[in-house]
Amino acid sequence: MPHIFHTNLSDKLPGEDYWVYIAGEKHPLIEHTPESRSKARMEHPSLAHLEDTALTHYTPHAVHIQQGTVIRYSIRHQNKTNTLPGKSGIHHVDILVVPNETADGESMLNKRPGVKVKHSDYETTAQTLIRHHGDLNTKDATIAGYILEHMDQFKAPITYGLIQTLVDAMRAAGPPAVNSGWANYQNFDTSSMGEQQLLIPTTDIMKAAGDAMTAVQISTKNDVRLKGTSWTLQEGTSVKSAGDNGEMAAGIYMPASLKARTRKDDHWTAALANTDPTYGLETSINVIDSGKRQVEITMTNTYIRCLAAYIQFVDADGNTMNTPDWQPDDGGMSAEIVADLQLDYDDLRFIGWISPIDTIFGVPDTKFPGTLTVNVTFPEGAVSANIYGCGLGTGKNHYPKSAVIGGVTTAMLNFVLPSIFLGVGVAGQTWKPAYDLFNDSKFIAAALAIGITYFGGDFLYVGLVDKKMNWVEFSTIGQIIFDKAVTKLLVWCEKQIVEGEIEDEIPFAGWAMIAVNIAADVAQMSQTIVEVVDSPWMISNSISTTITSTLTIHPDPRHISFPAVPSGSKASYVAKMIYLDQNRPSVTSSQVALDPSSYPATLSASFENTLGGKVKFEVDFYIDNWTAGKATTGELENDEQHTASIILYLVQVPIPLNSKSVYTHTAILGYSGQYSWMQQSFPPTGTLSNADNSQTGNAISEWMGLAISQRHGMIGLSWKAAGLGITDCFNHADGQLYAFQNVNIPGTDMNAVKFPTCALSGLSHLIYDSFPPKFQMDNGNFVLENNLPVPDPKFPDLGNYYIDPRKSDNGLDTDGGYHLRKVILDDNSPTFDMSAGQNSYGRFPYFPDSVTLHPSKHIIGVNQKYCKMMITPLAADPGLADNNIPLARAFAGKALNFNGSGGRPGLLFIPIAVTCSHDGTILVLEQVASSGFNLARIQAFDLNGNPVSCFSGENGASPTLSLPSNATYLDVAAVGDNCSTFLFILYYNNSGTATSDYNMTIYQYGKGAPAGNLLVTTPNIPAAKINVDMWHTLYTLNWQMTQDSSGHNAGPGAAPGRTVPSVSEWLPPIPQ
Repeated sequence: MPHIFHTNLSDKLPGEDYWVYIAGEKHPLIEHTPESRSKARMEHPSLAHLEDTALTHYTPHAVHIQQGTVIRYSIRHQNKTNTLPGKSGIHHVDILVVPNETADGESMLNKRPGVKVKHSDYETTAQTLIRHHGDLNTKDATIAGYILEHMDQFKAPITYGLIQTLVDAMRAAGPPAVNSGWANYQNFDTSSMGEQQLLIPTTDIMKAAGDAMTAVQISTKNDVRLKGTSWTLQEGTSVKSAGDNGEMAAGIYMPASLKARTRKDDHWTAALANTDPTYGLETSINVIDSGKRQVEITMTNTYIRCLAAYIQFVDADGNTMNTPDWQPDDGGMSAEIVADLQLDYDDLRFIGWISPIDTIFGVPDTKFPGTLTVNVTFPEGAVSANIYGCGLGTGKNHYPKSAVIGGVTTAMLNFVLPSIFLGVGVAGQTWKPAYDLFNDSKFIAAALAIGITYFGGDFLYVGLVDKKMNWVEFSTIGQIIFDKAVTKLLVWCEKQIVEGEIEDEIPFAGWAMIAVNIAADVAQMSQTIVEVVDSPWMISNSISTTITSTLTIHPDPRHISFPAVPSGSKASYVAKMIYLDQNRPSVTSSQVALDPSSYPATLSASFENTLGGKVKFEVDFYIDNWTAGKATTGELENDEQHTASIILYLVQVPIPLNSKSVYTHTAILGYSGQYSWMQQSFPPTGTLSNADNSQTGNAISEWMGLAISQRHGMIGLSWKAAGLGITDCFNHADGQLYAFQNVNIPGTDMNAVKFPTCALSGLSHLIYDSFPPKFQMDNGNFVLENNLPVPDPKFPDLGNYYIDPRKSDNGLDTDGGYHLRKVILDDNSPTFDMSAGQNSYGRFPYFPDSVTLHPSKHIIGVNQKYCKMMITPLAADPGLADNNIPLARAFAGKALNFNGSGGRPGLLFIPIAVTCSHDGTILVLEQVASSGFNLARIQAFDLNGNPVSCFSGENGASPTLSLPSNATYLDVAAVGDNCSTFLFILYYNNSGTATSDYNMTIYQYGKGAPAGNLLVTTPNIPAAKINVDMWHTLYTLNWQMTQDSSGHNAGPGAAPGRTVPSVSEWLPPIPQ
């Protein structure tokens, strides 16, 4: 298709000749005259809006470009003055997209039918810099057209405005030079082609590009047309089924595969901890010879990046083993690489290289992922092994050399070469021949020997605190392909490109990595989603020995028998195996039916258990879909001694929920000389209109959260108010401050009231372990204290914490962020320890507006400002120093209602609250509201930040549950598991100033869930926050302050006393 090129050279260098360089050819530019400019505007109305100063030069003859082409071109000039290091200079850059269609709106308006026009200036140069990001760089003309819409003046006006900021910065800096301009030339010696130059945008330009890059990243990640090119969605698994029940005798669960295996002789068996894809890497194993303990490992890579595979062996005591002489059975290229470059460790051995997924014309081809298959034999003494896929990434890295092989090859194959090929209109029908070169051990050893010098200090860093790549420095790695040691790769490139063209595209060899740097440097990745840099350095999995774990379940000793079942209902149970401190999914048995007329003395369940780490077992007893009882082991060492045979006792659970389960108010926290629960059948009358920002008096301005500890029988409430009777921990000021209080639940002695010794000026709230405990047993009976079963101290809880904001302004690379400080729930002290210098149990980069614990000893927070979900494991007692605690990993990103999509899964609108089901499904309440638009939903995730399809919808299972849009949502709480989970959602209609505006709706998912998932709504629940225990008792944090029996505000101290919001208890009706 013929093209006429126009450009803005209003700041051209005097005395230099200019031309368009495209596809290896030079096309001279001549200066416009008033007559030629007028003619151009008449023939091509798309030029009419340009000022004369913006339309200065053009190509007098049309240049033919093939349809369906995406190609970079540049406006270049001679170097007559010898002020530049090379033969010529670069003024503007653009990417030309030539659609496959023969006509479009512009050509139909042209007076020269069939001739297209393209104008370049600083605006196109700015867009081109952004479009070199790997998520935006495509050779598919249709996809490239979609991406351009996200920078268009009329289709994306806000983003367009941000790009103009970058345009202004480029224009002010002027054309590139050695020490000035929007970019600088950097010399290097190619050997074969002599001295060449890279074109590196300045630091100021990259900083100016940040906001525009962020906006384009967010909007393209919400464009469903770009799935598989600009973004991918990996379905997660939070709970995995153990298989069908192979033994149907009442009261016994054993999968058929496990039953068959137990009839054979005992052999060594092995299994993977996680068979699902993680960060685009999926692993499978096959036992080749159980006698030799030999397995075949297959690792499949579906991301466009290279990885190096490593293995680490672990002995029976859980210690990593030094195996300096160990090699994989089939060798591969590992021996030479290890000998020459020493890129592994005594306790971490290299087993192979994994190529990226193949791309066809720049689009990933899922039929041809990168694959490594290798045979390994476990050394003597090894009972398990950790497997890693290592490459470029982020986070802590205790084995820095493990990233070199994947890093160097990713840079060469997935950043440098695509940048070069973009300038010559070549996408390559397949990249596999280039990938195959790296299976030659001598070739890759040579490439790595050169490439390792580009990693510098980044890969010698072994500290605990998170570390990021310096992508600007790394961009110079493009020089490798011109080194004599890797001539084969350059020869392959030249076969794809017309001879001589590759030399002229060298200046842009590092632009893909520079674009990544622009994205990665924005708010510490808080607003951008990049596959490579958002993966950890080492993607982990493990192989372990497997055994049969057998559970024996006794009835609740308070009942002697298993629960009675109403006529017409059915009884069943489900057993679960939950791996702790690992990202592998829980394993759930089939639902085993029971005959209530002839219950067995005990129930039984068996699992094929992959040993290693820690584990706990749980059993849920169901009457229809109601959880009538529960048993749990607590945390166990997952070895044969502790998990071969497990004894559990059921704890019955009262009160099922149904469509008639409308809650009623039963008690409220009050103060009459001391805090107590007062029986009260009517709810409080306060609403959000009670909010008061006054700096004195009983003024509550924010209601932060409500925590429950079922293990301790306590409630923690958090809020911001004046009139607390305490001052700021830092400067001792009073006024509006954040505080929290602990109280006992109704029906128990009020003996553990706790209040801080000082308050906080920064955001804060309490987080309690809300999961049920295991109780002490004595001769088959519960040990009771104050009519409550006593938790067994051998099964510690997840802990209870508060968010400490006092270091939120410190740098994240030191000790900054929001720290978790442990609180002790007991009756020994009436105060919380607020002293400085306490250890940290976790650290969030941004304030977690809502927080929940996860049964696998992780903590999850959501941040409304950046629309992020943050996940981190809890540190073991006694915690860690603030500068040693790792940062929580951030997931998701800002969701948009792009093209009426309702927001794609995996991203978040404003996250209002987060909760977690009892077996580990993370649930986030989201809402976005603006003039004329309101959307709300619940979205489910797993621990890897992947959406989980657990809701039923019109089009099948879905990770999101849509909520009515005519409401303002306040909080969510979850009770239940994968079989059946209840979601309690608090919201108000209208303005929220009347008690009748407030409602609480229960939704249900899992087996037996109603159509649309909505179960029942309770009206008139005027509250700010909620929480629910496993017995379905509802607690609310109320808008009004605690009061005495006469209805007057009351609290400790001089009347009217300390400002504390009240808490209410609500109960559902007892089943009839």
